[in-house]
Amino acid sequence: MRKLFKVSLLCSVLILGLVLTGCNQKAAQENNTPDPNADNAESSVVSTNKLSDEAIKAAESQLVKGSPTVLFFFAEWCPACRAFKPTVEEAEAKFPNIKVVRLNVDEQKELTKSFKITSIPSLFLFDRNGKFVESTTGGLPIEKLKQEFTRIDSIKSENEVSEEVKTETKEETKPEEKTVEKTEAKKEETKVATDKTETTKKK
Repeated sequence: MRKLFKVSLLCSVLILGLVLTGCNQKAAQENNTPDPNADNAESSVVSTNKLSDEAIKAAESQLVKGSPTVLFFFAEWCPACRAFKPTVEEAEAKFPNIKVVRLNVDEQKELTKSFKITSIPSLFLFDRNGKFVESTTGGLPIEKLKQEFTRIDSIKSENEVSEEVKTETKEETKPEEKTVEKTEAKKEETKVATDKTETTKKK
């Protein structure tokens, strides 16, 4: 009887736990609040899916012109966000060129809605041209986060690319200029030699 009672009690506790979990998840969905329960280093996801036009427009006000920018969506009440925060700060210190913009989902509700944030912590990475590169969900290990930061930091600006193209074009035209100069010099030498020959004949 005691064993049966213990089994019954254990089943009751498990059922109650499942019911409470379901209620919490349902409440989070109804309030459009991102769910942090599944976000940790092991369940992190990197995505290169395109952003919606709404998200791109909303991002414009947050991006730092001329610098790679990372939008960091978090919440004060989110344990996974608090655990991930030191990792973001460490990566930020290693890459001073990259600007990290912290966005509290409870304060930035319009942005959160535009980016369709369903899980936190979430990062959205943009290059120095303001173009979206990728997003991550969940807490990434520091080495993985450094790789993502390196990726956006290595993308050159449109001005740098333009200058490189101009330089390459100039270098390609230099041999042609030298050829023209040599041709003109030969013509001048030929003319001088011809003039000398004619002078000798006259004498």
